[in-house]
Amino acid sequence: MTIAGHQDYWVTGSRFYFQRDAIGGVVQPILDFGTIDVASPSFDPSKIELKDGDGGIQRLVDERIIESAETYEITGYNLSPTQLALMYSGTVEDLDQAVTTKDDIKHRAVSGHLIKILDDDYDSATEPRFTLGVTTIDGVFTEVSDGGDELVLGVDYEIVSLERALIRIIPSSTVITADDDIFITFTPRLIAGARLIKPNTASGVIQGRGLLVYGRDNNASQTARIARFSLTPQTPNLSITEHSSLVFSLSVLEEIGAAEPAGRVEYWLGTLPSAS
Repeated sequence: MTIAGHQDYWVTGSRFYFQRDAIGGVVQPILDFGTIDVASPSFDPSKIELKDGDGGIQRLVDERIIESAETYEITGYNLSPTQLALMYSGTVEDLDQAVTTKDDIKHRAVSGHLIKILDDDYDSATEPRFTLGVTTIDGVFTEVSDGGDELVLGVDYEIVSLERALIRIIPSSTVITADDDIFITFTPRLIAGARLIKPNTASGVIQGRGLLVYGRDNNASQTARIARFSLTPQTPNLSITEHSSLVFSLSVLEEIGAAEPAGRVEYWLGTLPSAS
């Protein structure tokens, strides 16, 4: 039997573009979610039924759909700061750190344990071992002392990681034998750009306009779902054995009063199915 007309067969991939609603009056850029798994729609209609109980077993005489939810689950592999901000329901800001030497910054040292280099004096009454604004180190330490004796690299302390700004007091040190304040002079690493993500600063569910494109035949055929969406982060998969991924749940939102309240599906490219 030959294939009848007006048919179209899909082997498709997906691409998702999203413009988050303005934040504090600032228009947000359109984000390309990059490589994603195929995003299949899920429909969950709610309906009511009218049944006639007057005899017989075929009692359903009418039914009506009273609500329909259209949702998508998108698994993406782009872990850029803007994508992570969506995952953490937060915002992205600049993180700036100048290459300016920090002199005699007070830290708390414990023999045999790590010290995280801080960018301001440690205060045991108000601050934990980690504080906001911790720094990553660019150069070697020029001075480490307990206020009197100078600590010797390789004898009293060792550098664990300049990138993570971690040193460790060597247990055999004769200068630091118990908890003690030490003073460290160091050079921070230059940091600039939109690197700071502040989680859970979004005022409610993240919403915006989305464009979900299904491309086929090397994108010679394309169909697009255009709508207003809410975006909810799901459990991510951070892995060392495969590409890490972020997962988002999308729900189509109705725009009350709009000419097309549920958005559109547009057959952008490709030969339209015909009768032949």
